[in-house]
Amino acid sequence: MKTQGNSRPVDKLGRVCLPKDIREKYNICEKDELDIQAKIDDNGDEILILKKCAPTCVFCHSSKELQIVGGKPVCQRCSGKLRKELSLV
Repeated sequence: MKTQGNSRPVDKLGRVCLPKDIREKYNICEKDELDIQAKIDDNGDEILILKKCAPTCVFCHSSKELQIVGGKPVCQRCSGKLRKELSLV
């Protein structure tokens, strides 16, 4: 695995700012969610892995057949349920 070295301080709330060049290279945008994994590699070194999370439906967390409704990802199944519920109101 190729590594890119950058050092960043951790603030008192535990936050780390990702460098702009890395955010741009990996298309990490404001409000994106990152999965954080802690592992120990073959050399016994502790490493942190950041992985961009795939968008999921805000209701059922499915990642299939998503559409944006009101700025939020909603799957077709939940979208259909919403339309049905709203038509009853």
